[in-house]
Amino acid sequence: DVFAFGSLAYTLFTGQSPFTSDSAVDIMRKIIDIDYDPVTSIRPSLPKEFDTFLSRALSPTPEARATIDELHEALGQLLAREQIFNSRLPIRRWLAENGIVYASPVQE
Repeated sequence: DVFAFGSLAYTLFTGQSPFTSDSAVDIMRKIIDIDYDPVTSIRPSLPKEFDTFLSRALSPTPEARATIDELHEALGQLLAREQIFNSRLPIRRWLAENGIVYASPVQE
């Protein structure tokens, strides 16, 4: 699920959940209203493209969200531009090779 991925990515980038409240109803309202702080307001050192990337993942309606393939491509380009990894290497494999995730070998 792209929305879950966006929520997890936001948490990984900022150390906090994008939608927080003491009330489940308030959290749902924040999701519907797209009420969260841009990651660059919490981590100014991140490129502004991370805000765009996450806004495409955290859209409240599935129709407005990017596909996982679109996000994979956008994240790969962003990380390559920031010289975090080689964009020709699929993200899944890079994460596994660097011990960040553990997965069975990926067919390419």
